[in-house]
Amino acid sequence: MGGDVLSFVYVDYGFTRQEVRARIREPGLQGYRLVGVREIRKGELTPNGWKRIPPEPKDGDPRRVRWLIRPPSCDWYVFEREEDYDDAHGPERLSLPSLCADGAAALQALYIPNGVAALVIAIIQPGHGFGGNWSNFEDPAQILGRSVLRHNPAGIPKVLPYRGIGRQECNEEPCWPQ
Repeated sequence: MGGDVLSFVYVDYGFTRQEVRARIREPGLQGYRLVGVREIRKGELTPNGWKRIPPEPKDGDPRRVRWLIRPPSCDWYVFEREEDYDDAHGPERLSLPSLCADGAAALQALYIPNGVAALVIAIIQPGHGFGGNWSNFEDPAQILGRSVLRHNPAGIPKVLPYRGIGRQECNEEPCWPQ
């Protein structure tokens, strides 16, 4: 699966640009070296505009986590596999745009107006309880699930890796039945 995906988008509003840059550099990605980084402007991310899908009351309240939300930003990182590693380790190059943004808003801005569906959406420790996420990404009826499953005419992802918090056997099935 990982060999089929060469570009990953990391979205988290809990880390500033500087914090992500520090983590990218140290410890970095095992077996890869950073070959380039570029700041991406808002207009580059949303060349076709952004039609916001408003939250509904059942989604939660974004004001609940306003203390955690950092200023929005985006950096694009490109990595190259180190010579000591072969094809079994992973692809020769990886692309990683990293957005300091809300996950549902980022999906609405990047995919829907551009008429594309993500091949994969990974929901990894979404943290909707005490973790700092204002909406439950595990619930297909809440804002992220609705944005992906109902509002994107380009379709839905083919794969939904899911890893919540708790015992591993709790995550054997995707969190969205679709």
